[in-house]
Amino acid sequence: MRTEWRLYSATEWERGRRTYYPLLDPVADRNIDTWSITKLRSDSRKVFVNFGPLRTAVYERARYSVGQAWLPKFQGQDCDWGKLAAKWLQEIWFQTGNLAGPAWNWWESLQTESRYLDVFGEIFIYKVIDKNGFPRYQHIPPYRVDIPRASNSIRDGVLVQGPYAGLKCTYGVIQDDAGTAIAYCVRGAEKETDRYIPATELLHVGQWEFVDQTRPISHIAHGILDIRDSMAVQTNEKRALEIASAIAVLESNPIGGIDINDPTQMIRMEVGRIGSQAETPSAPTPPGYQTDPTPLMPYKYSDNGEYKYFKAGSGSDVKAFQFQRPADQVTTFLDRLGRNCINFIYPYDLIMQANNVNSAATRSLWVRANQLVRERQIKLYPSAKQRILFALSRAIELGILPENEDWMEWEFSLPRKPSIDAGRDAQQDREDLKACIRTWSDIHAELGTDTETQAYRKAMDLVAMLRAKRMAEQLYEQETGEKIILPDSYMFQFTPNATAQAATVEPDQAEIPEDNVEIAEDDEESGFEPGETEAGEEEIGKNESRDPDQSLLEAQNQT
Repeated sequence: MRTEWRLYSATEWERGRRTYYPLLDPVADRNIDTWSITKLRSDSRKVFVNFGPLRTAVYERARYSVGQAWLPKFQGQDCDWGKLAAKWLQEIWFQTGNLAGPAWNWWESLQTESRYLDVFGEIFIYKVIDKNGFPRYQHIPPYRVDIPRASNSIRDGVLVQGPYAGLKCTYGVIQDDAGTAIAYCVRGAEKETDRYIPATELLHVGQWEFVDQTRPISHIAHGILDIRDSMAVQTNEKRALEIASAIAVLESNPIGGIDINDPTQMIRMEVGRIGSQAETPSAPTPPGYQTDPTPLMPYKYSDNGEYKYFKAGSGSDVKAFQFQRPADQVTTFLDRLGRNCINFIYPYDLIMQANNVNSAATRSLWVRANQLVRERQIKLYPSAKQRILFALSRAIELGILPENEDWMEWEFSLPRKPSIDAGRDAQQDREDLKACIRTWSDIHAELGTDTETQAYRKAMDLVAMLRAKRMAEQLYEQETGEKIILPDSYMFQFTPNATAQAATVEPDQAEIPEDNVEIAEDDEESGFEPGETEAGEEEIGKNESRDPDQSLLEAQNQT
């Protein structure tokens, strides 16, 4: 029933005021058709490659999400087996797991997947065993997953032949009655090479917005038009700036141009093609011999620009040309368009306006950046976990690794969070370490290493310093005949307030044991009577504080 007045104003007909949105089909897949998906992919790639702020935002999110972390951490009981498996993963499989070659190592692959999620909204990862039986994986771009091209293979969205006949196929995703993905149709170079890959072998990583949406779309789909408008405005502004930069002086005179008869003017004559010369350009004929009207255009240049002439009613005037574009309103509007299309991926102001916001606003932007990075890490985690389990299971089958009951107990280290103050975060890490809130393993994992490696390196550094210390002591004794002992604090320092004092020992005194040192115990040997002190000295009484918790400073003030 249609009425002119409704409870919600947004449902009323608004003739002549704004465009009325027609009712859309409630099924998401019928609104996101094949043409829309193809067009959005094309435009998203175009603006991603050519619009600098968007490209920077996509790369920044990928860098902070992956970094040099994502190292495997074994969570089982057999630590020896965990070390062996982690070493094989990091040194062998992380470098050669991608079927594209060693250039696409583990970290580069994860960053590529992150960029695909922003630009195209999805990516496919194929778990494959190469001809040597080694576990590998391959990235499948979104456009290769589509409906089969063989004739009479699909009718009304349902497969009529092949191993999955009777199941519906929506944009290359084969689903059961519950909407669960069973397999995917991956297109080859020719329609005869199209193949079906089970969902257990092909991982579909994407960002879905609707529960009934089969294929995700680009994260920048909402801002494509804003980016295109922003690029057009920038192109026009740059063109205006280029034209204005070529003009150095504005001159107004009665003739509105250059006086070619003035011997004091240094001018250049250029041929302006018109008539048949414009239709069929050829080498211009010298002045005085042209048979077609080809007038000469005079130009006057200074060292760094061109003169521009205007016709004046009377008199002459010369002034410098001043150009004030782009205006502040234009740059402000461009920033607004940039925020609208980029903030969904990464805070725009951290890329373009990081120095123009106060500290409080900057910290709030970094909080948002941390949340976006964490969201991306959660999205990358399932496919990364499945791949290392696939690699480990195959390595156990091939005998590369021994069998273990806890072979599936793995986690990943994550990189440091985006921060405005790295020094402050490092100090907080030290405080958290003292309070047992964090562990050395957590901190070292963020740095792309592990505690065992760092402990071994530190121990070997200590051995090298002690060896150098002993060599220096022996060399000094050989040259001077004096035996010295260098304090350890000269070589390394474990506390922030360590003191370093050299101890020089005479050769004769160094050989006398402490047992042979005679200590004067009688007052007669000291030269003083009992109870007598040396002149100029005064006995100072020792006062003990009644409060055992009283500080030494308060006790000293009471004396």
